[in-house]
Amino acid sequence: MKYLLRAAALAVAMHVHATPLLSQGFTTLGFDVRLATPAGELGDWHQLGLGAALHAEYDLSMNWRAVGQLGYTHFAGKAIRGIPDAAPDLRVLGASAGVRAFVSATPLHVGMEFGYYSYRSGREHFSNAGLTRDFGFLPSIGYRTGTFDVSAQYKLGGDAQWLEVRAGMQVLRF
Repeated sequence: MKYLLRAAALAVAMHVHATPLLSQGFTTLGFDVRLATPAGELGDWHQLGLGAALHAEYDLSMNWRAVGQLGYTHFAGKAIRGIPDAAPDLRVLGASAGVRAFVSATPLHVGMEFGYYSYRSGREHFSNAGLTRDFGFLPSIGYRTGTFDVSAQYKLGGDAQWLEVRAGMQVLRF
């Protein structure tokens, strides 16, 4: 609990210091945390995923932004028919780029990104065993207020699909 309070205090402090920086400029850097719900076949073998990402935005116009992100998500494996560790954990490293449009100068935004994903399952950390790669599309919808952004996106394509809810913060704008 004390770590959660420390993280919240850090987020508020960064928000207060970053707000003046967000009044001008074109490029924004930030981070987000994610809660991912596996779908389809991925949901048969894995539980909720937790992740984090670094993201960047470039203002193309008043309502359009180019976006990019580099993130990591960890899905815990499920116990199947009472067998613990029947499905190994899945670690996902992804990079994506796309566009985001703000609807009629409101805080509501929609977007589409195209990404490349590397999946590693099992306990092999430094070999190619259990390594899979694929591409995917990520439609999204969200709401931004000040430097905080809350959004949902669905990863489509490849064998692994999931819905993730993200809470992020813009830290630096230049």
